[in-house]
Amino acid sequence: MQLAMLVGKNYLITLHQGQSQGIENLLTQNFHKYLQHPLSLASRIMHSASTLYLNQLLAFEDQLSELEEQLSDHGDDQLLSTITRQKTDILRLNRIFNYHLSLSKKLLNLEQEQSLNGIAIDQPVLQDLHERFERLHSLSSMYYEICGDLVDGYLSISSHKLNNTMRVLTLITAIFVPLSFLAGIYGMNFEVIPELQHPNGYFILIGVMFTIALSLIGLFKWKRWF
Repeated sequence: MQLAMLVGKNYLITLHQGQSQGIENLLTQNFHKYLQHPLSLASRIMHSASTLYLNQLLAFEDQLSELEEQLSDHGDDQLLSTITRQKTDILRLNRIFNYHLSLSKKLLNLEQEQSLNGIAIDQPVLQDLHERFERLHSLSSMYYEICGDLVDGYLSISSHKLNNTMRVLTLITAIFVPLSFLAGIYGMNFEVIPELQHPNGYFILIGVMFTIALSLIGLFKWKRWF
């Protein structure tokens, strides 16, 4: 939920469409000392809201570790979809925190402005707010990269498994191609094939086919293709 603030010399006006958790949390704390400084009070409201974000990000760190373990143990497409959705959410938060970070930088430079209309500036409070937004931005960037690494890692593992499967199928095909060729030749109904008249022709052909198959298997084993 967006929260707009209008700050003057002795007033602070907030505009939001619903109940703000950041403001409600601040009301339960000792905020009265900031009432004389509207800008400091506005900074504390933003600080209170950022605490909610920070708690969620820290909780997500444990969830991300659990997703990483599940992906390494028994990754599937459903888990990949979950990580992808988390990655999208983190990217959205990262854009929000990037805006907040730029806002806190502008607040830190307010002392150099000439048109403040007597608004009191509490530099330590603004510095604390800026450091909080820096941490949120760095955490969201780090988690986004971790989610991206998990997705890339899963895709690499899936591609490797698929390559191994295709290699086994290719080797099986390579073994049966010459056997199918021989079976096709001697399966033709031509009387001119001399081996058809041999009393042990069937056993000779079977022996040749077994020899070819075993030779190819031995060759593939020697090449370490499987």
